[in-house]
Amino acid sequence: VRADVAHAPAERVALVGPFAADNAYTIQAMVGGYAWVPPPRAVVTVGDALRRRGVEVDVAVGSGAGVGGPAASEADFEAAVALARAPSTDAVIAVLGTTSCGCCVRCGNGEAGDRMSLELEGRQLELLAALVNASHVTAR
Repeated sequence: VRADVAHAPAERVALVGPFAADNAYTIQAMVGGYAWVPPPRAVVTVGDALRRRGVEVDVAVGSGAGVGGPAASEADFEAAVALARAPSTDAVIAVLGTTSCGCCVRCGNGEAGDRMSLELEGRQLELLAALVNASHVTAR
């Protein structure tokens, strides 16, 4: 979105990605493996923030997040792309990333589980490319 162009606020947003849903995976990814486990409402997710501002939010996972993160099927991937194409969608926000666990056994992204690459895990880059190609929403 260009900062020099005025545009109407989004009324309906497609929130897509392995951390788009308001669940334990998303909260853990947001606070990291070093943090305590907060009460569910103590962390404001992207979806929470949008809903608090009166935006309608449709969620599609679309892609898994690799080892230790949420999983997704081919049907989930296709549903996310279809949501991005929906004429009622004013904006598409991709919520991508990785999770960390702190124990370094489950995900490999914790304190002693350093990774050799910073690339997104699972099919997240493929999902992002598909969303860009599928979306009718453009910068105004």
